[in-house]
Amino acid sequence: MFARVRREGWALFSEGEYGQASRAFTSATGLAPGDIESHVGEVYCLSSVSCYRAAVVTLRQLARRGVNPFAFNIDMTHRYGTPEEANEVQTRVGSFAQASGKPGGKALNAFVLWHMGKHNEAMSLAGTLAGGTGEESFADWPVLMRDALAALDATTEQP
Repeated sequence: MFARVRREGWALFSEGEYGQASRAFTSATGLAPGDIESHVGEVYCLSSVSCYRAAVVTLRQLARRGVNPFAFNIDMTHRYGTPEEANEVQTRVGSFAQASGKPGGKALNAFVLWHMGKHNEAMSLAGTLAGGTGEESFADWPVLMRDALAALDATTEQP
C-alpha cells in the first residue's frame, strides 16, 4: 500500500501537482515513517510551492529522529517536468537561505543541492552548520553527507 502511495506522489510531483503530491508523501510517511524517499519528496513539494519554513520543520523533525536524509540517493533534477523547473526551485531555495541567514535556511539549501547532485557544494554549505550556529539539529550533517557519499562511491565502484 505504502509503495503505491509513494509512486502516486512521484507521479503527481512530475506533473507539477505539488500540493497533491505532498499529501501523498505525507500519507506514505505515515505508513512507513522510516522511508527516506517519501520524506525527500515531501520536502521538495514544500520547497516547490515556496513553503520553505515548513520544509525546514520537516528536515528538523528528521534530524531529531536520527534519520539521514542523504542515505537514499535521489536525482531530483529528473523528477521535475523540466530541468529548468529544477533549477528554478534550487535558485529560489538558495535565495531563501541567503535572505533568512538562519541555519534552517542553510540546511534546506544544502539538502536541495545534495539531491540535485551537487554534493561538493552541499557538503561545503553543511560544514557551516557544524558548530556554533545555535541550531544543533543539523550539526552532524557534514558527517552524514560524507557517509552517504562514501556509500554511493562504493556502489558505483562495484562491477
